[in-house]
Amino acid sequence: HQFNDSNLVNLGFNTIFQTVMHDSIHKDTMLMDPNVWHDNRAALGSSSFSNIVAMNGYWNRKDTTFTQVDWVKILTHSIYNNWEAEGRGDFYSDTIKMERNTSLTTEILDNSIVSIKTRSIEDSSFYTEQDQFVIRGPYIYQDCIYKVESRMGNDTIPYIAKFNLRVGNKPGVSEPVCSVKVWVNYYDNENRFLTKLLASQLVTTAMLSDEEYSLIQLEYKITGLDVYRPQLPFGMTGDNVITNFPYILYPTSRVFYEVTIPQGINPSTYGELFVDRIDIIDELLWNVSGDENIAVHLSRYDQIWSFNDVNGLYTNKMKFFYTLDEPHSYDRFHPYRIVESHMNNLSGDLRNKFMLTKIYPEWSGEKEGLNVIRTWNKVVHPNKSMFWYYTVFNDNPSTILTHSQLRTRLQEVNERYDDFYYTAQTFGARKLSSIGNPNPTNADYHYYRTPTGSEALGQSMQALAYGCKGIFYETYYSYKSWYTGWNEYFAEGLVGENLTQYNVPRANDFGLYDTIKSIGKRLKGTLGKHLLQLQYTNNDACIAYSLGEKIIPYKDTASISEFAIFDNNLLRYPQQTNYFNFGFTKFKPKSTSLLTGSYYFLLNINAWEIAEPIVGRILPSYNKIKFGIKVDNLKNWHFYDIEGGGNYYFINLQSTTGYDFVDSVAIGLGDGRLYRLIPTMGSTGPLLIDEVIASGEIITSEGTITVPTGVTLKIEGN
Repeated sequence: HQFNDSNLVNLGFNTIFQTVMHDSIHKDTMLMDPNVWHDNRAALGSSSFSNIVAMNGYWNRKDTTFTQVDWVKILTHSIYNNWEAEGRGDFYSDTIKMERNTSLTTEILDNSIVSIKTRSIEDSSFYTEQDQFVIRGPYIYQDCIYKVESRMGNDTIPYIAKFNLRVGNKPGVSEPVCSVKVWVNYYDNENRFLTKLLASQLVTTAMLSDEEYSLIQLEYKITGLDVYRPQLPFGMTGDNVITNFPYILYPTSRVFYEVTIPQGINPSTYGELFVDRIDIIDELLWNVSGDENIAVHLSRYDQIWSFNDVNGLYTNKMKFFYTLDEPHSYDRFHPYRIVESHMNNLSGDLRNKFMLTKIYPEWSGEKEGLNVIRTWNKVVHPNKSMFWYYTVFNDNPSTILTHSQLRTRLQEVNERYDDFYYTAQTFGARKLSSIGNPNPTNADYHYYRTPTGSEALGQSMQALAYGCKGIFYETYYSYKSWYTGWNEYFAEGLVGENLTQYNVPRANDFGLYDTIKSIGKRLKGTLGKHLLQLQYTNNDACIAYSLGEKIIPYKDTASISEFAIFDNNLLRYPQQTNYFNFGFTKFKPKSTSLLTGSYYFLLNINAWEIAEPIVGRILPSYNKIKFGIKVDNLKNWHFYDIEGGGNYYFINLQSTTGYDFVDSVAIGLGDGRLYRLIPTMGSTGPLLIDEVIASGEIITSEGTITVPTGVTLKIEGN
């Protein structure tokens, strides 16, 4: 980024993603091309941004001193996992586990280790007819090359599978025990299902112990698959997929490990075979710079940054290190957790930095039978949880569907994190030939469409309504894509008229720039100050209709006991509208906050403005939410928009609707408003009916309470 860009400063952000160049760590890069790469710490240290997310990823392998290594990022790109033979572990589920041959094995407790063992089979022909598998699995996707910047290189990952085995008895002479294998399932370019053997080893009794588990290692790489690539995004074809998008190189491939008893071998001759687990690591990073060296590497990395800190950049402003980009393999989770745990125990400034990665939850929310966000938060339990879920496509039904699905992703992350980060979409893949057209159509975009202001607002407010405490927007500048398959497209960001005026706000961006600016002001104002003191209560509801081709979840009436959105029996939402979606969430003050009362975030996810001239847009024409509130205890109540614009007083006296108060409010397209519910006696305003403050009850008013003529306020006791 151009961190001194006046537009960026004026938007009100306090954090930027920035490649931070260091004259020691990136020494050879700067010498190679000083016009492009240079030490930028002085300018960043004196910039107005208080938080910087350092984006690095360099490793100069010729430097034997390991000085020119961005260790935080490189180490988190390692591969490591334990696949338990008995099918237990962090990723246990119906699909991600080791499959056990129950006819041949039994589960045991072996010296406090849960493992499996073969068992005697009376049928003598059992082992003579064919090979018998002991365990196999877990059938998961694995990255084939490292997902780091080009300066790291697109190296094929050298995997090591370590099988933990032992035998019951050691015979006098060496004899075969089992075979260990690594396989991959995939579809070829004719969409035929194939299985390829990546590595194999015959294990003998001479290689194993009858007292403790031995490691049998297999080295392998995922290469040479002539794969079927269904519906590659962005029109990608050819071998450049390997270079630029390695995680879809083999999109249908699934790796699994296997222990088999070869035909004719009876395990009873060596006292049965015991199998504990299979460790998967990558040789290049984890095996060479593994767990025992992590603390050393990170400490040296911290010393390099702090030794010659410039303008207090490292000490004061580098608050985050950005590591993984959309980890597509579950094997990436454990290294992240281990590196972060070492950072937490350091004595230098690095201890106070946070790691970030954008979890890609898949559009379905699940990958290979597991929920991505829940699994990441459970296994890694990161200091800061962050994910992205882009919602705006050139295909209108997809945009409507993903706006609705975003609610589910937010619910998932909030199950463990009340304070999390969300990356919202502010870019689209626009055709170069359409530049200059002030009124682009859906056809001018290839896959993602640049959001309008109300659509960006819808993403932001929905995230905030579920407890999000940090919103990142991607991207700010427009640029021509580096991907060769995008030669007719450029990434149209928040600003950028064209490739030469990449940092100029567009003349007609359908309110995008001004909306982002307004969000910044609100988050620095009353809304943000309240949200920092509030936490989401895991209570939410929505009411949605869709008459389009893709049906979204529908609720006739939405409520959380004391608060409800009424259906069309009480408020006639226009049935001719193709789509609309309203919702609300409930907040409560944090234990450390002095705030009182209940808080409700009312959401209008309808984000498509009628005035937009984009052809084919599905447009709602309704903007009001009709809601009802039930209260108890005190009689006079106050419900109001904390940012202003809605102020209601009502009485605790249920009407024929079953609610004490029913009204409709206009929220604004894509917007969300935070309302506070509190007794009038605890806030400010006029009493509508007689009120009695019982003896022993303490009410502290925040301002002036008016008792009009004809209304009585009675305070019992002192």
